[in-house]
Parts: sequence; C-alpha cells; structure tokens
Amino acid sequence: MGRIGPILMATDFSTNSALALDLAATLAHRFEEEVVLLHVDDSSTSAPLDEAGTARRERARVELERCRQLLDEQGVRARVMLRPGDPAREILRVAAAHMPGVIVVGTHGASAAKTPLLGSVADRVMRYAPHPVLVVPDPARRPAAGFSGFSAAD
Repeated sequence: MGRIGPILMATDFSTNSALALDLAATLAHRFEEEVVLLHVDDSSTSAPLDEAGTARRERARVELERCRQLLDEQGVRARVMLRPGDPAREILRVAAAHMPGVIVVGTHGASAAKTPLLGSVADRVMRYAPHPVLVVPDPARRPAAGFSGFSAAD
C-alpha cells in the first residue's frame, strides 16, 4: 500500500476521541504511517498559567502519553503535541505544518452540546482543512432504530 503521510489525530480525551484514536491506529497500520496526536487546551487562561491551568496541562500531558503508549503497544509510531488556543484553528495550523495524509477527529467531544449535528470543532476543521478529514461519529448520538433523518421531500 502506498504512503499517504502522517495521520493527524486531534483528541480531547472524550469517549468519542478514543474511538477516533482506534481508527487512526488502524489507518497508521494500513499505510505504515506515524500518528501525530494533538490536544489543544482551549481554556482562556494565558501565560503565566495559574495553578488550575498548570494542573489541567499536566493532566493533558499524562493523557497524551497514555494514548501514545497505547499506540506504541499496537506497533504504531506516534508523537504527541499539546498546544494552547482555539482547537479548530490549532488543528489547522498543525496540519499546515505537518502535511498529514488525513486528519482524524470525533464528531463531538467533551462539550457535545455546542452544535447539534456535527460539533463546532469538527465542522470548522472539515470546512477549512486542505487535507482529507475523517470525522468519527459518536455512537451515543446515533438516532433510534428506524429513523432515517430524511424526509421524502429531501
């Protein structure tokens, strides 16, 4: 199978992000690529960080390392990045710098109530990324059996 370039996986450590991480690992295996695992700290706290901000960033570092170890156990090369700022904007910046073959994001993360259909971060990344974007749905948000979501007029 041909090379596609690194796989950029953006995570907020939610359940949906864990599903997206599994898919990113599958792609990395298939195409023999590295996963660039990115978490963006979207708090409005600026430097210098207060005690809560420092603790939040340390938790993120620990979670990123845990995810990296999970990938390593699956034989997937990975590197981690922790960036401050607006999640969609930072995902797009990292994508521009690393030229991924695909960006993998979950539809909804830790703040799932922002946009009912897709999720504000996933939506913005999908709209503005010059790279393919794989959006992983949250199984908890699937409609009830028998619901198609479309009417005959669609």
